Amino acid sequence: MPVSPTTSRRPRSPTGAFGVPRVCSRPPSGRVVDVTDRGPLDGASPALAVALTVRFLAELAVLVGVAVLVSSVTSGWWRWPAAALAVVAVAVLWGRFLSPKAAVAIPPAAALGIEAALFLGTGLGLVLTGRPIPAVIGAVVWALDRLALAILRR
Repeated sequence: MPVSPTTSRRPRSPTGAFGVPRVCSRPPSGRVVDVTDRGPLDGASPALAVALTVRFLAELAVLVGVAVLVSSVTSGWWRWPAAALAVVAVAVLWGRFLSPKAAVAIPPAAALGIEAALFLGTGLGLVLTGRPIPAVIGAVVWALDRLALAILRR
């Protein structure tokens, strides 16, 4: 079969990365154009991509910090279920109000307040339970990342 500019050498899979269906449209030229959404990093500068990756890792770190904090202030058989419930509660709060696709839109100042309360509250709790080094590292990384994102998103 001859290869023309509008056909590919190999049939394309109907799904893109991670099994997500491809979204294609046919412009007037007749060529198929792939308009698959590649996520929040599509078209981002390398610095913004790094800052967003650090933010994601900081979000995971605050979940770990909450688990460590709750498991260190509770005792007995309730220790691990309480830590798991606290992590789920923080994750639901984050997903509901702070994630990029949050179900509830809140003003940026309120989002910053909730985020600061989560990060700084977890840090303070870790300091009070005898873990100051991860608390300070987490708070500093969070603050620097917030600053970097504010500068890079202008």
